[in-house]
Amino acid sequence: MNIFIDTNVILDVFHLRHPFYSASSDLLAKCEEGEYAGFMNLISLANIHYISSKIVGKQQSISNLKVLLGFIKITSSNSDLAKKALYSDFNDLEDALQHFSAATIDNIGAIITRDLNDFKASDIPVYSPSEFLKLNP
Repeated sequence: MNIFIDTNVILDVFHLRHPFYSASSDLLAKCEEGEYAGFMNLISLANIHYISSKIVGKQQSISNLKVLLGFIKITSSNSDLAKKALYSDFNDLEDALQHFSAATIDNIGAIITRDLNDFKASDIPVYSPSEFLKLNP
């Protein structure tokens, strides 16, 4: 199954953020094992690096992202996607960009995030990591 993974899920794993770490880590492990095909967009990559470099330093952040990109794919972006996000009903531009990036993925099954309320305008199913893993053991 193809899943789009929100920035916060990856940050939970990179920075051992409890109580979210366990489910988020299990989800990424299933992506690494090939059970799910995980995707993210370039804005997530930049945001993760920005936040992580302040916590663990630039070199460790880059190292973590290199490992992540060994099994998580980056979606493509273009001006049409950006326009859809700008004119959408999403309250947050980053979330809108993520949603419309996810919508470009063939057979997208879900968006995985801890901020379910931010994706109320999504026409793609949205789950927390723990909810998704319960439904897809």
